[in-house]
Amino acid sequence: AGDGDLSSIWHTEFVGASPGYPHELVVDLGSPRDVEGLLYIPRQDSSNGRVRDYEIRTSSDGRSWSEPVASGRWQNDTTFKYVPLSGPPARYVQLRGLNEVEGRPIMSAAEVSVETKPPSSPLRSNTP
Repeated sequence: AGDGDLSSIWHTEFVGASPGYPHELVVDLGSPRDVEGLLYIPRQDSSNGRVRDYEIRTSSDGRSWSEPVASGRWQNDTTFKYVPLSGPPARYVQLRGLNEVEGRPIMSAAEVSVETKPPSSPLRSNTP
């Protein structure tokens, strides 16, 4: 879900088992960053696994999660879903799907990406 290819998808398990909702997809930013938004691009070829109701949570360690910093409901279509976010810096951002547009137990995504503020750079001095 982070390869830049809208024709490839991330999908929860559905062969041999179909664990039910909620499902989580976690993005590791590598270091704490100021998070500005999350982009969810639903699967483009089918409604299979598209998220309907969602929550977005953040974490500094990937184990303890915040209360939802955003939540809502998305339409069953192929449009890109952008959610603006604010809050303390976080290393991890979790998209938590609460259910699927047609009630199936699976979750999918063509792409999920997190927008962050650029890291601030220290001021340089011209004084020797």
